Amino acid sequence: MQSRFSFTDMAIKAFLFDFDGVIVDTEHYYTEFWAEQGKIYFPELKDFALIIKGRSLKTIYDEYFVNMPQAKIDIEKALIEQEKSMVYNYIDGVENFLSQSKDCVKVALVTSSSQRKMENVYRELPEIKSKFDVIVTANDISKSKPNPECYQKAAERLGLSVEECIVFEDSIAGVVAGKEAGMKVIGLATTVDKETLSQYADKVIENFVGLKPNDILTESFQ
Repeated sequence: MQSRFSFTDMAIKAFLFDFDGVIVDTEHYYTEFWAEQGKIYFPELKDFALIIKGRSLKTIYDEYFVNMPQAKIDIEKALIEQEKSMVYNYIDGVENFLSQSKDCVKVALVTSSSQRKMENVYRELPEIKSKFDVIVTANDISKSKPNPECYQKAAERLGLSVEECIVFEDSIAGVVAGKEAGMKVIGLATTVDKETLSQYADKVIENFVGLKPNDILTESFQ
């Protein structure tokens, strides 16, 4: 059983959110997409989609397609078309949770998505920008999750220390990034099963339904 943890010994001033699988229910698109690419290019690798989950496209290219220029071109074209047609439905309860959060802490969006992809998001969800004080994308960093740079940069832009931030993540790479940044991390079991995620995150939740920011700030939820 996971041990209790406490946020009350810290002065928490910000919530930092991953995007896919935390704010919007889109991870299944990417899981299906990268599972297909894995079958095409790396049939010897089991669960390729899970291996690269949470990482930026640049990092995936650098680690797996460095000597495959045509593959990168083909993947890029397919990915652009998919992201144009994706439906960006909010994770259950997150809109209300974000609205309430802005009344008591700063909020940041920290995503491995490119600025190009996010332009599609802004077109489909024009209100999304107003929900966050800071937005960090793959274009703002040199190293993607599980490297902590993205979360460190978000804290810096908010003018806060890492100890003053709590991260919400759904991927193992993202949870590790938050922990390596020196932050507490709440995992969302939207794309990785709860048991696995519990091995990395400080706390795991199914979604944001019924959850209030003060529950986290006072550690009153189980």
